[in-house]
Amino acid sequence: MRKEISPVRLNIYLPDQVTRRRIKLMAAERNLTLSQFCLQAVQAQLSTGDNAPDLESRLSRAADRARNFQRKTFGGKVFQVNSADLIRQTRR
Repeated sequence: MRKEISPVRLNIYLPDQVTRRRIKLMAAERNLTLSQFCLQAVQAQLSTGDNAPDLESRLSRAADRARNFQRKTFGGKVFQVNSADLIRQTRR
């Protein structure tokens, strides 16, 4: 039995009302909801920068930077505290 995927909400802040009106107008001209229009725009932007080798290289560099930060910050020691527990404690 396949589990149905429910939509996930994403809020964005726009610089002004003019931008919001322009987006609404463009969506209406295409007979799309704001969500549909924005999703198409985001997907188009993601597809232009989504070449796998570059993405893989960027992820590898990010992981290297994280390892270097960990080595410099913790001196090779393993961080013993569970980050999820820290987040839960902070939210209380």
